[in-house]
Amino acid sequence: MSLNGTLSEIKLADVLRLFAESKKTGLLTASGSGRQTLIRFEKGVVVHATAGRLQGEDAILDAFGWTEGQLTFVPEEKTVTSNVANGVDVLILEGERDGPAFHRMNELVPHDRVSFQFSQPASEEARFSLGPSQWKVLRLLDGVRDVRDVVEQSQLPRNQVLRVLFELTEAGFVERVDSQKTLRAQVQGGR
Repeated sequence: MSLNGTLSEIKLADVLRLFAESKKTGLLTASGSGRQTLIRFEKGVVVHATAGRLQGEDAILDAFGWTEGQLTFVPEEKTVTSNVANGVDVLILEGERDGPAFHRMNELVPHDRVSFQFSQPASEEARFSLGPSQWKVLRLLDGVRDVRDVVEQSQLPRNQVLRVLFELTEAGFVERVDSQKTLRAQVQGGR
């Protein structure tokens, strides 16, 4: 059984459930806007997923944040190394709960060469409680250090740094710096 459809017609959760229940084997591809997620099934079990730099559960979680795109399923037998540990029910639960925020986080930080700086809060009354990991990240944001530098110097896991950057950006305390500003800062002696 092949499948072609759009995410506006059918939800990813429904497709995952259908393939799990019917024990499908093959490749589900979600594509659109210059991105692609590949999800491989073996007898109804999700065994492998990739989406650019994202692998495993992270690739699937990100796809739950998509609002548009094409879905294509092609039955095929292919042995791959598994990189997905969770079952379909857990993937769906996490995807519906965290997928949209995770997707926005990955759009905010599409690669580790992105830099952040303090921004002017939308209101003087803006409040945000900072924990130790948030302080570790915040003190390193200067508009020149990129995500890779912040991860290395904070000694925090990459996913935790990304989550902190996302939270601080959503709260309006920091903003992403475009590459031209970063390049100018470096040329003028920033690094």
